[in-house]
Amino acid sequence: MKRLVVVLAVLFVLAIVAALGLSVLDQRIRVEAEQHAAERLARELPIEGTPQVHIESFPFVLRVLNDGSVEQLEVSMRSLESTGVRVDEAKLTIEGLVLDRDALLDDHEIKLVKIEQARIDAWVSAEDLSSVAKVPVKIEDGEVSVTYRGKEYKGTAKVSKHAVLLLVDGVPPILSPLPSTDLLPCEPDLDIDGDRIHVACTVDEVPPAVARVLAQGG
Repeated sequence: MKRLVVVLAVLFVLAIVAALGLSVLDQRIRVEAEQHAAERLARELPIEGTPQVHIESFPFVLRVLNDGSVEQLEVSMRSLESTGVRVDEAKLTIEGLVLDRDALLDDHEIKLVKIEQARIDAWVSAEDLSSVAKVPVKIEDGEVSVTYRGKEYKGTAKVSKHAVLLLVDGVPPILSPLPSTDLLPCEPDLDIDGDRIHVACTVDEVPPAVARVLAQGG
């Protein structure tokens, strides 16, 4: 009886050690895949610095081995500058991913096979709107105002023809083009978030500029 207890205790300890080892391996592969993806995106996208890439899926490796599935991948970027107004901050949230298993296990690379949907959020500052509009724009307490010929006017903001349109009584319409459809492949909804304009939309494909990076691996 005592020998059986000892054997069971040893097996229990070995099971814990094995589980911890698998957990450490799972985390290492996930972190390396996140880092590699961030480095590739930093090289290819018109952004400042290296983006933050986070995989939300546990267990990560076992799920990918089973069917390639990952719950969520989030990419956070700063200072995105392409055509149109500069984006102060952007976040891409991809859900229901299927990854290439060989690319992950052999090279620890994220290579997209397919997704369910992707949400794009972008924030634009008053300063960057002012730079494009060539007039001072202020965003404060949920309101947009423009200084025109020395006088401040309150107005509204909306998205029109893939641009932020500021409508202010007594001032000509002010249009600030959004980033190209390569990066923002939709006509987003708009709201005011603190002292910035926030635009967002959900699409069923990854933005082409990101897909070119994450659909190829390496």
